[in-house]
Amino acid sequence: MIAKGKTGRGFKGAAQYLLHDKDANTAERVAWTHTENLRTDHPQRAWREMVWTAGQAEALKRETGQKRTGRKADKPVYHLSLSWAKDEAPTREQMIATGKAALKTLGLERHQALVVCHTDEPQPHIHLLVNRVDHETGLMNTLSRSNRKLSAWAIVPGPRSLLKGTVVLDPLGTADLALRKLVLHRPGRELAVTARDSMCSG
Repeated sequence: MIAKGKTGRGFKGAAQYLLHDKDANTAERVAWTHTENLRTDHPQRAWREMVWTAGQAEALKRETGQKRTGRKADKPVYHLSLSWAKDEAPTREQMIATGKAALKTLGLERHQALVVCHTDEPQPHIHLLVNRVDHETGLMNTLSRSNRKLSAWAIVPGPRSLLKGTVVLDPLGTADLALRKLVLHRPGRELAVTARDSMCSG
């Protein structure tokens, strides 16, 4: 599995890109959508609710007694993509569960999120449009060391797959760990290990 994340300023632009086909007003590549911590399941209303929440960050801080210091919500958008291998076939429920696990790893499990599944690539993949501003406190997640946190995703007994350069839990349970080799990417170097070695290291 591959995870990629980046921050941004505008929910509308990101949402319209995710909810439509590339350079078109159609939406054939969108298989399904899902929301977390939002009052609506409708994707177009979901991103608008995130815009409102981000705009109310200072008021939410004041109402909940939070310190008015810290990072301003100038880049409240976080876009995370999760891709499976071409030979894997995760269900909708498994994709959502994996997405929620990734958000928890980043401390975003309480934040508003829109999950969009696309079918325009050979590999199964989902996108998560996340509001970095907490809808209850108004505080913005700094995403400090987010790549490291994803890379350190818990190694537990059971099938695993590759995520951002580390061996992680594979909710599908489809990987043949006895035979499969995993390549762990680190800045400036690569380390190839067998799955059995990876299991022993945990």
